[in-house]
Amino acid sequence: MSVLSSPQGSPERVWSLLVGLQALGGTASSEIYKALLSPVVDSSLVNDTRGVISSLGLVRTSGHEVSLIDGLDLADMASFADDVYDRLIALELDNIDAVLLTTYAWICARSDREGNVSWLYVLTRQQFADQAAQAQGQAGTESPRINATKLNAWYRWLVFMGMGESLPLPKSQILFSPAQRLRRELQRARARLPDEMTADAFRGFIASRLPYLDGGRFFTEACAWIGHAPPARQFSPMLSDALRDLHDDGTLRLCLSGDAMTHIGLTENPAHAINAFTTVRVNGGQEQ
Repeated sequence: MSVLSSPQGSPERVWSLLVGLQALGGTASSEIYKALLSPVVDSSLVNDTRGVISSLGLVRTSGHEVSLIDGLDLADMASFADDVYDRLIALELDNIDAVLLTTYAWICARSDREGNVSWLYVLTRQQFADQAAQAQGQAGTESPRINATKLNAWYRWLVFMGMGESLPLPKSQILFSPAQRLRRELQRARARLPDEMTADAFRGFIASRLPYLDGGRFFTEACAWIGHAPPARQFSPMLSDALRDLHDDGTLRLCLSGDAMTHIGLTENPAHAINAFTTVRVNGGQEQ
């Protein structure tokens, strides 16, 4: 069982079931736990929802009792999204659920190689899934970790975590953008971040908290899959676009000054004034 092999286990349903268990004191008999969603939905939906919870390790079972794990934040959907995100970025590459992030890292790495993201939006669902599976060594396997039937579930979880935005298209595709998640991570870390960071320090923060982007361990692995050596001092198209968005909305300020040796460039965008920066001033921005 994995998150993507349980397509009806949406983030909202998972959160609702966990909140129901929390309302019972955080512990219930296995029979009551199984019945929490059953009165209003079909059995396959219930099974998928419990499957996601199990795969993410959000409950523990002892005898005939099911309990919430310690420290699980269910205060609201945003807090739960942070909790799930923290668990996913801590996974080892070979964990079955790491595919949610390794596939995203492959998009970032390939976009960096291509110099743009336009290639992504001309692929059919099947072409995208096949190429993503092939890059991750899953092509031809009986049950690849990513395939066309798993894409909708993958899209939902990315949107939930702030790594994409829904598009009103018949393909049910999303706009892949890490801007919202980067904004959220800056807000979460605001108390311990300096008011101003060097470009290199900021790159280190991104690699740590958004490891599917430039310099992160998932991104580095994805670059190796496709034989891509990313530029030493230029950010990928996806990260560049996200930084420009956050600069424009006031979440941060990209500042350029001093020695060119300390600059980090952005993938060129003739329509925007910012194409490199030396320091970053974090302003916090609006909660979204």
